Amino acid sequence: MAVAEIGYQYLMSGGLELAATLFEGLVQAAPSEPYYLLALGLTRDHQGDTAEADRCYARAGELDRSDGRPDVNRAELCLEQRRPDRARALLASGLKKAVARRDEPLVRKARALLVRIEASRE
Repeated sequence: MAVAEIGYQYLMSGGLELAATLFEGLVQAAPSEPYYLLALGLTRDHQGDTAEADRCYARAGELDRSDGRPDVNRAELCLEQRRPDRARALLASGLKKAVARRDEPLVRKARALLVRIEASRE
């Protein structure tokens, strides 16, 4: 986890290549750890590789079916791609998981995104 923390610091400070290298290594070392895939997905998203980001988020969601973060992250990608119907479905799934986990920040985020989708329909 110390390496993941370093990768996260690189990611947040704009060191995307270094972050990607660290998270790729972590995914190789522990392929069943969803957190590393989430972090790699976020890095790929920041790098503009939304297809790879989506694959990472999807795999993280498969590994931990109770975590709503992968669904919400994938929904954000769908919104960027102007795919509101798919985003809505992912947000509904992510919201349900976030409520079950009592992840209030994620609950608020998912609800806000759902409101945004509904407002854009009007």
